[in-house]
Amino acid sequence: MMNDDMELVRAYAARQSEPAFETLVQRHAGLVYSAALRYVRDTHLAEEITQSVFVILARKAGSLGSNTILAGWLYRTTRYVSSAALKLRRRREQREQEAHLQTMTDQPDSDAFWEQLSPLLNEAMAQLRDQDHDAIVLRYFQNQNLSQVGAALGVDEYAAQKRVSRALDKLRKFFAQRGVNSTTADIAGAISANSVQVVPAALNHTVAAAALAKGAAASLSTSTLIKGALKIMAWTKVKTAAAVGLGVLLAVPTTTLMVTKMQSSAMDAYLQAPELDSFTNAPPMVAIRPTHFAKVIHQGDILGNNKGTREIGRNTSLSFAILKAYGISSLSRMIYPKELDRVNVDYLVTVPDRPYEQFQAAIARKFGWAAHVETRDMDVLLLQLKRPGAPGLTPADNSSWEEWAAKHPSAGPGLHQHDITLARFAELIQGLVPKPVIDRTGMSGSFDFITSAFGPAQLDQVFLDQLGLELAPSREPLEVLVVEKVKG
Repeated sequence: MMNDDMELVRAYAARQSEPAFETLVQRHAGLVYSAALRYVRDTHLAEEITQSVFVILARKAGSLGSNTILAGWLYRTTRYVSSAALKLRRRREQREQEAHLQTMTDQPDSDAFWEQLSPLLNEAMAQLRDQDHDAIVLRYFQNQNLSQVGAALGVDEYAAQKRVSRALDKLRKFFAQRGVNSTTADIAGAISANSVQVVPAALNHTVAAAALAKGAAASLSTSTLIKGALKIMAWTKVKTAAAVGLGVLLAVPTTTLMVTKMQSSAMDAYLQAPELDSFTNAPPMVAIRPTHFAKVIHQGDILGNNKGTREIGRNTSLSFAILKAYGISSLSRMIYPKELDRVNVDYLVTVPDRPYEQFQAAIARKFGWAAHVETRDMDVLLLQLKRPGAPGLTPADNSSWEEWAAKHPSAGPGLHQHDITLARFAELIQGLVPKPVIDRTGMSGSFDFITSAFGPAQLDQVFLDQLGLELAPSREPLEVLVVEKVKG
């Protein structure tokens, strides 16, 4: 942030100063565009997101406080708009019945470490507290020195350095949990060198014009993005209040009934969020209950997870909740009373300590069901290699997903997978068949899978013609999860 950012914002809010606003766009469009591009991996959509962010700034200029770190505010707003854009894209893909990931259009970076870091950076930044988040944006996204960072944050240079160091260490731990091991110095250097890209030549002018008109002439898709982002921004205030309220309540003696009511209220707040991963900063809890969303959300709406430590779902079957609690890959590997498919629940699991054990205990306590693993003879399908050298199944090369997708663009529904094993592929297709699938191809290593559209009825023929694989019925001993009523 330049020291006069908020003076420019006030000048625009008070006098509708177009030069002031255009200066802000010139100064910060690169930050916004680059963050959006990391989220959506689509240059055209990133440009639309950038335009939407500055339209929102124009609308909210008069309400921003004098202590606002504008660069940090813009970065957060980019996350909200990008989230709305991704949600719209997911809905469009569902309507078009696209079964797999859309081709990414971002150009690959030449630096291998940045290739690992870049897809995770926005999510990592979202985990930071606001002051730590703003310190990182100022120090490494905008390459300000510690004296400037301290002045912007209202602290001395030493305190700014401590805040930046603490935030970098949080980022390092976040990346390490996702398999990207590095030092804080490496992370700082990579962000500083790569995080802000050159804005397309005409974008600054387009953004400024749209924002100064406050989006009045924006396209339908841009208007939808702005509306979705504003909802998420409003929701963020609501969920922060819910978290604070829960923390205050749990800090003083109270009755179990009051805690349960507050927990249910906090659950509702997170489950009603428009953004699928908005529960990232939810207060610690383990809760499951009969659904409150039977008439609002379609059955089976699973909102997401966070690398095995957080789970959230609404109006999904109790059988699926049990599957998640016990870490089973498919309902075909569970033996359970079918009545559990007819019981719909909401659940939220955000505790860091033994989350799944606590989730299992909550299911047993609330609904009276528990499970254990047994080995039983089961009807299964064996995935076997029938015709080597089929065109749709080839050994994976060392390219990144982006590089591979650029060479093999997805033409629509069908398989479009890069660099996965046959065992993982067997797990992925279990939802298409009524029985567990076991890999018996004898093939090691990773492969690429490309087929045209297919459904369960055409599965056998597509597998044979395009992948050279077949699914052979068999009866085999298999570890399964057996669900039973809790005794006593």
